[in-house]
Amino acid sequence: MSDTQQGPGWWIASDGRWYPPEARPGMPTQSPPPPATAPPLYSPPAGVTPAGSAKKSRRNLYIGLGIVAVVVVVVAVAVGGKKSGKVATGGASVTTVPAAQPGRLLPAAVGAGQCAARRLFDGSVYAQVAYVNTTCQVAADVAGESLFGVGDDYTQAGFKCTAVQEVVPGNSPWGSAWGDNYYAYTCVNGSMQVAFNWGTDYTYASL
Repeated sequence: MSDTQQGPGWWIASDGRWYPPEARPGMPTQSPPPPATAPPLYSPPAGVTPAGSAKKSRRNLYIGLGIVAVVVVVVAVAVGGKKSGKVATGGASVTTVPAAQPGRLLPAAVGAGQCAARRLFDGSVYAQVAYVNTTCQVAADVAGESLFGVGDDYTQAGFKCTAVQEVVPGNSPWGSAWGDNYYAYTCVNGSMQVAFNWGTDYTYASL
């Protein structure tokens, strides 16, 4: 209040004093503005998966598929691996002599090879060479490729060569010529056959 008018809207009361407009009787009082409220949190519609949950679900799915893929590869390698002449017995390995299948040529007896043994440029050796319906020259060409087979099956000059691993010591008829594990190969091309042993520790004779 004031003894003099202070501006538009001021009014004089019965006591002779001036009052501001908001003090006039019957004037509505101004209510304070309502407090600001935070926007409601988003709730996805029923049946809709939030993006974070979807990403997590996909990640778990990929991890599961990766584990399954690894298991499948391990099983495939174990089952589809090269056939070996080893039989597991409680963690040990016992040599099995390659079966003398009808028409299948086996390596020659130790000291009775039809062709000379040969040391290859990587230091490995093929020996106990036997052949049917071919020559030592062809046999040498086929057997010489064994250094690239390294115990695996391979093809050379039309001959398909398959191997059986022999474990030293063992009951193989050729084990006395080898100081470590070696492979008995039989290579076939129609009626022609070449058989030999290949390994990296040949002890029968110096070459």
